[in-house]
Amino acid sequence: MSSGIRNIGFVHHPLMGVANGCESNSMIHITDWMTTFMHIARGESVDGASLGIDGVDQFSAITTGAEARTVSLLYW
Repeated sequence: MSSGIRNIGFVHHPLMGVANGCESNSMIHITDWMTTFMHIARGESVDGASLGIDGVDQFSAITTGAEARTVSLLYW
């Protein structure tokens, strides 16, 4: 059994390439948004660690429903 914080989010932009929308139940943290938005802006995957920032590119999770790359979150 897992516990955590569940939220609802909505992301839309014509350049994302998602015609009919996508639903994701993956684990995505707020720190993942910067690298994900950078992917959308650049058109290629971005590695947050190489930029010196936290966050994982979750573009495929929010556009195709693929499993998110985040494996754990620490919160208190």
